[in-house]
Amino acid sequence: MNTDTENSTASNLTIGLNKLSLAIRSQAWKKADTDGLNPTQAQIVNMLSKTDAMQLSQVAQALGISAASVSDSIKTLIEKELVQKHRSTNNARAIALTLTDKGCIQAKNTNTYSDFLISAVHSLTPVEQGVLLKTLTKIIHSLVEGGQILVAKMCLHCTYFRPNVHIDIPNKSHHCQYIDTAFGDSELRLDCADQNTASQEKILENLHAFQ
Repeated sequence: MNTDTENSTASNLTIGLNKLSLAIRSQAWKKADTDGLNPTQAQIVNMLSKTDAMQLSQVAQALGISAASVSDSIKTLIEKELVQKHRSTNNARAIALTLTDKGCIQAKNTNTYSDFLISAVHSLTPVEQGVLLKTLTKIIHSLVEGGQILVAKMCLHCTYFRPNVHIDIPNKSHHCQYIDTAFGDSELRLDCADQNTASQEKILENLHAFQ
């Protein structure tokens, strides 16, 4: 086994991921400047546009930053009349955050900052996209295990996920029990609204079958 080659490959992959991160950050800042929001504020608006309501702690956890940092961003978004606070319908003692009508309009513009990346991904073949999704799933899992990412609402960490149970179905080896459907690597979800986080034992079971 050539350790030098392995180290070189890992190093090159890390460099590549770093370049993607820099491109995303650069585009986020450019778009945020145009919209009058910083990237964190833009992310919060984007996140709230995909759910009915969220509590401040949930936003902080999803972004992987402190509640204090989120609180400052939320305060600014409220001042800009993009976000509003009200009592949670599920917990009268909790404060829920939702977008205002103005915030919903803003979200449609904010969501476009990653369009350049979508175009790049479309240059890959369907098979290559599936391989990339599976690879990203494993990388994100490793980062979650290491504590660098706090939440990952993806298939691998879901109680409904049954990896590689349909070996007889071409390109659709996995199964989602939530919708009772077979699907392939190219349909793996990294951020699913219906995800139900599994126990650590189930996640390890999924990982083993997913390899």
